[in-house]
Amino acid sequence: MYRLLAAILFATASTATASIVDCGPGLFPIDVLAFSPDPPTAGKDSTITILYDVPAGVELAGGIAQYTYVLNGLPFSPSQNDLCDDIACPIVAGTYNKTTVAPWPSLSGKLVSTMKWLGQDGELLLCMQITTKTMEKMVSRRYMSIVRHFFKRHYNDAETEV
Repeated sequence: MYRLLAAILFATASTATASIVDCGPGLFPIDVLAFSPDPPTAGKDSTITILYDVPAGVELAGGIAQYTYVLNGLPFSPSQNDLCDDIACPIVAGTYNKTTVAPWPSLSGKLVSTMKWLGQDGELLLCMQITTKTMEKMVSRRYMSIVRHFFKRHYNDAETEV
C-alpha cells in the first residue's frame, strides 16, 4: 500500500509546463510558433517549429544567431553562430518553415531559452523564447520523504497495536 500511495503522490506532484512566445518584434514576422510535446519529456525528442515571413525587398547575405539559456535564474554562457549555419543564405523574401528536433535534457526547475537572429547591422530579425518549468525531481523527493515518514510512523504504530 505504501508503494501505491507513494506512486500516486509522485504522479500528482510531478508538474511540467511549457510556453513559446515571439519576443520580437523583429523584421521577420512570426506566423506560427509550435513546441511539442507540451510539456517536454526528459530524454524524448522535442520539436520546435517556426513559420516566419521575410518581407518583400529584403535580401540579407548573413547575420548572427544568438542563443541564451537561464536555468533557475542562473544564466549559462550565451552562444553565437553564423546565421547561415542555421538557415540557408542569402535570405530572400518569402515564407519559411524551420523545424528543429532534439532530445529534451533531464532538468528540474525553470529553463528559459531565447533565440535571436540578428542582421549584419545588428537589427533584430526574429526572436523566440521557450520557457519550461519542471518540478518533478524537487517535488517528488519532498513528497517521498513525507510519505516515508508518515507510513513508517503509521505502520510501526499499527504493528505494535496488533
